[in-house]
Amino acid sequence: MYNEDRIQLLDFVNKLVANNNREWFVEHKSEYDLMRANLEKLVIGLAKALSDIEPRFSFTKSTDYTFRIYRDVRFSKDKSPYKNHIGIYLINGGRKSPLAGYYVHIQPANSFVAGGVFRPEKKILRAIRDEVYFNYKYFEKVISSESFQQMYGGLWQEDKLKRIPKDFPKDSHAGEWLKYKSYIAMRSFTNEQFVADNFLQLIMESFSVLKPFNDYLNEAILLQQD
Repeated sequence: MYNEDRIQLLDFVNKLVANNNREWFVEHKSEYDLMRANLEKLVIGLAKALSDIEPRFSFTKSTDYTFRIYRDVRFSKDKSPYKNHIGIYLINGGRKSPLAGYYVHIQPANSFVAGGVFRPEKKILRAIRDEVYFNYKYFEKVISSESFQQMYGGLWQEDKLKRIPKDFPKDSHAGEWLKYKSYIAMRSFTNEQFVADNFLQLIMESFSVLKPFNDYLNEAILLQQD
């Protein structure tokens, strides 16, 4: 069985990718408004799933967790006015939070769920690296667990230094883990999985496996903020 709300949401993103211009967008404003209503339902469902494993998560309003669909084209050669995806970031503080959270990316044929922190500011990155340096064995335990490996297979490799940062010993046992500029784990899902009735169950399972990873990162982040 398939969910009609998510079918419409994905269909709108598909159309927007093919018609990424203001004229088309204005003409199809009613479809956009319906998509936003369906997106709100999805965010509420995702937030409920998250609250089952993150009891301290406090939902505010859906727009706090969704990224704008409008692109900032000021410094880009690509002047397409709209993004080709929808992003949802769930954690206390919403999309502006510095905390490691739970991200759902909806893009035709390129959707995924992810956890961790993406290119954190310098002080937060240093706090995470310090935690990994001093407590790398537990970090390795978290990311080498059977459930984490089966579902995520490791960390995102594309945002990684070639050398250990200069502030750490070159012979550190944690050396490889200190090279990351983002600490991210990702799991892809298909268009069919997104519109299926059991999608929230898939996300719930994904969030559950991410929790120890996010907990580890957030312990370091929260200590840095104290």
